[in-house]
Amino acid sequence: MSPGGGLYYGRIATTGAMYWYKDADPADGSGTDIAYHNDTPVNTGGWTQELLSAQPGTFSCTTSSDPLDGTDIPAVKAAGRDLMNTYDGGVWNSATQWNCLDQLWTRESGWRYWADNPSSSAYGIPQALPGSKMDAFGDDWRTNPLTQIKWGLSYIDGRYGTPCAAWNHFLNNNWY
Repeated sequence: MSPGGGLYYGRIATTGAMYWYKDADPADGSGTDIAYHNDTPVNTGGWTQELLSAQPGTFSCTTSSDPLDGTDIPAVKAAGRDLMNTYDGGVWNSATQWNCLDQLWTRESGWRYWADNPSSSAYGIPQALPGSKMDAFGDDWRTNPLTQIKWGLSYIDGRYGTPCAAWNHFLNNNWY
């Protein structure tokens, strides 16, 4: 089945698992440009639909065949900016909010997912205290910068409302 835009879902008959595929040019009729993602099953928990479809032109898809290298700090920051820009419908999508978030997490962790504060047990990019709080966003919270960023954005939203409010609190208190 396909929601359009060259994105396809399929079920492996032997395992019953659902996987996704991306056709770079669905109009070329070739199939040689299909990227199969059999190693990343789709989480179908909660799905009740028997048929999945979308109106043409109403769907966009971005994929990456390579996982994010968490040690590539510029790539982690770029992913962080993308997540911030789309957070809560894009309400923080501004250079000002990005500048605040970048400064905050540069000071807190240098955008390193492995940043560990042994005196407080704060951990990761957002320096969650304790780090295990990030488990709410994924079991991979210790090693996945995306999980940490998503948790950090949610924390900032719930506690301060915006990255700039969190940054201002940090500047006044040396913590957030």
